[in-house]
Amino acid sequence: MSTSVAIDQNGLAAGKGGRSSVSGVVATVFGATGFFGRYVVNNLGRIGSQVIVPYRCQVSCPGVLDDRAGPPPARPGGRPAGPGAPPRLRRVLTQPYRAARAADAPRPPRSRPQENEMMHLKVMGDLGQIVPLKYSIRDEGAVRAAVEQSNVVINLVGADKETWNWRYKEVNVDFAARLARACADAPSVERLVHVSTLAAAADAPSRRSRSRFDGEQAAREAFPAATIVRLGDLVGPEDRFFNRMAALVKSMPRVLLPDGGLNMVQPVWVNDAARGMQRILEREDTAGKTFEFAGPRAYSMREVHDLVVDMMREPRHEALPVPVEIAAPIIGAVESAFHSNKLPSYMFNPWFTQDGMLDATADATRTPGSLGLEDLGVLPRLVTEGRPIEHVRFYRTGGYHMGETRMNDGV
Repeated sequence: MSTSVAIDQNGLAAGKGGRSSVSGVVATVFGATGFFGRYVVNNLGRIGSQVIVPYRCQVSCPGVLDDRAGPPPARPGGRPAGPGAPPRLRRVLTQPYRAARAADAPRPPRSRPQENEMMHLKVMGDLGQIVPLKYSIRDEGAVRAAVEQSNVVINLVGADKETWNWRYKEVNVDFAARLARACADAPSVERLVHVSTLAAAADAPSRRSRSRFDGEQAAREAFPAATIVRLGDLVGPEDRFFNRMAALVKSMPRVLLPDGGLNMVQPVWVNDAARGMQRILEREDTAGKTFEFAGPRAYSMREVHDLVVDMMREPRHEALPVPVEIAAPIIGAVESAFHSNKLPSYMFNPWFTQDGMLDATADATRTPGSLGLEDLGVLPRLVTEGRPIEHVRFYRTGGYHMGETRMNDGV
């Protein structure tokens, strides 16, 4: 059976569309292993793009700097230094890490190899079109190598909480500047899309949101044609918005809501946001502009709580208002103790960090008159009905099919 193959303007076999075609796009997507990244990569792969997926490698990756900070100074006997934490508590909390904390000991491999974090992306493009690449955001040479063959670069990397190894400035600002400089020096790169958040502002109450704004400025300064995309809270099956609220409702008798949950958010369905990213790359007039991706309606966090409770059939569950003025300093002191003593801080819920508390005092909604999904031909869906919220039903006591799907018209 013979098939006809179309030839595009560059002399490449273009095919009839789909994953086996050649779109002409060679994209490097940093942060592709995250929630939003898988949808962005899938939308690129389905039109026949080649996607380079940089991922954080394990310890001892040849030619790549280790992405973890060096061990702290050791006391005699190999015991790591660091005042503050009682020795017994310190041993319990750092049991998996003690061998790596000694000055002369090699770092242990991660409990979950980072290579596995990107394997689900391999099937999102035709054979050989999804290209994994080991890198570290601290290794400028690895960053430059990841973009030197690409004409499109997308930066999805961002920190929503600090740890003792990763700080906001290094992840949200320094890496954004490093990547933008690499794109400016690479002759093949035509487009850079830097993804930020709706909460980003120069006068934001939290260091997290201010660092995201500084990252936007750093990217635009080094690469003036960069397109900035500010995302609302993403909603989808693997999200950290409805899933996080549902987990709190399931595990706590009362969910703590800073200042009663009066701050407004404007979540967006992840599929709509991914389509918007693709439309940005299809249109040359989007270069150098700022877009805000948000759903059609804003909600208070109290409304989000009540919506999740309604979907989970937990009628007796109530929220507990917490004054930010009291909670934020206490949580900040605990975080500081963990960071200064190199204790694992992965257990901190980003909503209940000091920055999360401070962000709860301000609204994270779309700016009136800003460019959005509608300007790209994408009509965003409500996240409170249909597929965007359907995954919350899995948290129901009694199973997914417990009760009927009914929405609260007042939410």
